[in-house]
Amino acid sequence: MASMDALSESAEMMIKNINELAADEKRVRTSDLAAKTDLKPATVTEMIQRLGDLGLVDYEAYHGVHLTKQGQHVADVIEHRFNILERFLTEILGVEGNEAAEVACRMEHVLTRDVEHKLTTFLGIDPKKESELFCHKINIEEDTKPRYLPLSNFNEGKTYNDLLAEQAPYEDFLKENDLQYNRINLTPIWDNDQEYDYVMWGNWPSGQDQYTEWGAYMNDYPDWAKKNDLPPQNVGDCEKGALSMRFHSLLRLRVPMEERDERMFTDWRRCKLTDDADISELKSLYAKQEELAREFGLNGYGVSMFTPYRGNQMDTDWDFLMMTHWYNTESRVNLISSYRDWRDVLTESGIWDERSKHIESCSDADTYQAHMIYNTHNVVYDK
Repeated sequence: MASMDALSESAEMMIKNINELAADEKRVRTSDLAAKTDLKPATVTEMIQRLGDLGLVDYEAYHGVHLTKQGQHVADVIEHRFNILERFLTEILGVEGNEAAEVACRMEHVLTRDVEHKLTTFLGIDPKKESELFCHKINIEEDTKPRYLPLSNFNEGKTYNDLLAEQAPYEDFLKENDLQYNRINLTPIWDNDQEYDYVMWGNWPSGQDQYTEWGAYMNDYPDWAKKNDLPPQNVGDCEKGALSMRFHSLLRLRVPMEERDERMFTDWRRCKLTDDADISELKSLYAKQEELAREFGLNGYGVSMFTPYRGNQMDTDWDFLMMTHWYNTESRVNLISSYRDWRDVLTESGIWDERSKHIESCSDADTYQAHMIYNTHNVVYDK
């Protein structure tokens, strides 16, 4: 877990420049950023991609970049720091305007939160405005792994068995090329507003592994498939779009691999965050819930959240997807049979009340079967 303090000065300056060049919510061109910063376009692109990996910008090649909600908050904090420093230098120390602006620009990147608050108080800035600015803390997930979920429908006459047969050869391609990728198929069991027949859930250990595998699929797999006399892929289509998500593990009560079902129950909910939500505090609450669950005697399930990352083609009214999965059927049965007592434990502990400070609402659960197809990660895939 990293905070805003972990951002380098160059990263903060790039966010600041994007914010200054942005107009009417249009994307900023990398060429304009290169001209403003006196950096080479390739260097600008590399820096933007790193910010994208941190969830601070949305970048599309040849289409430019804009700040995400998280990135805009970073820009607002930087601007706030600059303004109070410039005021302190000019009004209190009597530093000339140009020099004050130059010094403030340097100092804004090293100002601590405590000193910032003291300066704000000293200058008589409305504390309410300051609290509004900082009510949403910056939390950058360094350990979140990319997830890709194409939403698909079967073509006429095709079935799930056809899909499994079509997917099987790709595992050989992955192993032959030492590519790390994990495939899970999600198929609906209960979904009141189901719009697709299946979801292909892809996982990579890291962003580097993701693009390595994608590059091999685009450039090498067609010749490999032709060499191995594989027919064209025509079982389904993904016209419903796809979601590229960041994965956050909230709770894990694992069972040994040999006790896990090949096909598992998963519940999915669409959730909205409150204005004051803090992901790090939410994770801490789930860590406490995990400890309580162990003491209560629960085992064999996990809770995760998925936040939109790149290429989101869907018009959504939610901030994240929450998934609860059960490693085996017995674990789900045990949780259901003891649910009322478990609910009372969570209520008495105050966890539910605390959680409501971060999660505004969640939809009813849609239940999907999660079917592990293959996994070529060098480490054991920890669902």
